[in-house]
Amino acid sequence: MPTLNALSFLLQKSLSETFGADKYSRTRKEVLTYMFSRPMQMALYFCTGVLDDETLFHHYALNVPFYTHFTSPIRRYADILVHRLLSASLGATSPIKMEKEAIQKQADHCNDRKMASKRVQELSADLFFSVFVRVRPKAVFSQGISGFPCEKPTWTGGFVYALGFRKGKQ
Repeated sequence: MPTLNALSFLLQKSLSETFGADKYSRTRKEVLTYMFSRPMQMALYFCTGVLDDETLFHHYALNVPFYTHFTSPIRRYADILVHRLLSASLGATSPIKMEKEAIQKQADHCNDRKMASKRVQELSADLFFSVFVRVRPKAVFSQGISGFPCEKPTWTGGFVYALGFRKGKQ
């Protein structure tokens, strides 16, 4: 049985072989990637000093034991914090005078804001799609529809590839 670390590689390899090379391979890739990535846990910011279990530092998709991610420090507070901590740890600047619990509190706040932002983005896309379907109910989709929402007593779900919208509610 493969280790957890090898599973992401095997999943990617299996999906790549499943896509095929016909005219629907791109659609299959989009749908399968969406279906597999949707239930995965979103990446979280955390302070390594408050976690005892180093296996939690592992990046599943990249299959690396230690991982940090940041972009330009002009974009987000989390990136500014990571840049400052990295700079201090490399000795380029003075040490940061923050307790690890305070850093974790900042990470938690960034996670809360990131999740709220993601939720607003999803709701905005859902609203736009609802208005679009209402205004153009008979729109022609040149790429075809891979899936379409269907109502059931307890849930609604679907995938519209041509526009990249998804709708799911439980």
